[in-house]
Formats: sequence, structure tokens, C-alpha cells
Amino acid sequence: MDEWSKACLVLACSVFSRFDVVGLKHSQVVVEPNGLVLAGIEVQALIERTEGDEDLLYMLLNEFASEFDGALAEIRAAIAARDVELAHRFAHKLRGAASSLSATQLEQAALALEEDFKAGRLEGQKGSLEVLERALGKVMASIASR
Repeated sequence: MDEWSKACLVLACSVFSRFDVVGLKHSQVVVEPNGLVLAGIEVQALIERTEGDEDLLYMLLNEFASEFDGALAEIRAAIAARDVELAHRFAHKLRGAASSLSATQLEQAALALEEDFKAGRLEGQKGSLEVLERALGKVMASIASR
């Protein structure tokens, strides 16, 4: 496919609500309307954030997966230890990273917990933790499957 056709494809695909990410020469990323490759991540927003740099995009995904693999366990351990400050710090860090990754559902789930912890509430987090667990699991699974 020539460069003009690739540019037209990117433009045409921008109107679709579901995206796949595939690599091209010069570390650029093209968006294709074949389905969602990264479940839980707004792929188009991530592509825009990384300015189409495939190497940067995959570096962000790998860093996130490495850094937050045990995030839920850390938050649960902080709650069990009744350490609201530590729980708040973990939730805040996860929220920021989810935002950088364009993982909106995960970001919102972490924000809900962060706000509770900031207010000093450690009790009654079971539902919020379950939402966070689902959102984090979806993102981690999509990163692992790429």
C-alpha cells in the first residue's frame, strides 16, 4: 500500500469507534476498523498521545504491565494493614498511569477508590475493588495478548 493510501485509510478509519493497531515502517501506527485490539484502552487516544510512535506506544504498555501487575494486591494489603495513606498513594499512582495509557474505565475505578481513601474511608470498598479488579484485568489481559 502506498503512503497516500495509508494516509487515506487512517483518515477514513478515524470515524470508526473500534480500532486495531498495526505497525508500519518508520515506527508509525495505523488504525484499522477490524475490532478492538487493546480492550480497556482507548486506542485512538493512545495513538494520539504517542503521536503514532509505535515504539513509544509499546514501551508504555510494557511499563504499565510491569509496574502494575501487583497493584490490586498492594491496595488490598494496604487496606488490610489499615494504612489509608498507602492505599491512597497506590490508587493515585494507578489512576495517573491509567490516564497516561488512555484506560478510561480503569482510571475512573482507581479515582473512586482514591477519593474514598483521601477521605479516610477504608471500609466498604468491596464493590469498588471489584470494579477496579475487572478494569485492571481487562487492560492487563489485552496488553498480554498483543
